[in-house]
Amino acid sequence: MSAERRLTTESQVCQTWRLMTIARQLAAFVARSSWEEVSTEARRALKLRVLDSLGCALGALDGEPIASVRAQVEAAGRSAR
Repeated sequence: MSAERRLTTESQVCQTWRLMTIARQLAAFVARSSWEEVSTEARRALKLRVLDSLGCALGALDGEPIASVRAQVEAAGRSAR
């Protein structure tokens, strides 16, 4: 493996490890928190973000990426029979 390729791989590993650490930190924070500790303003913002995410997901249902995924899933289902 070339030195350049090795550095790229090591950089990717370090970045993945750092992200996993952040995810674990977030998970630990959520696990030790309770809904009662969340401020009214934060609850309102959370509800808005969830609704926004659902709206984006619903809006994307007729998009080309979703159609491609559906076609692949259907093709895989036919070939598995």
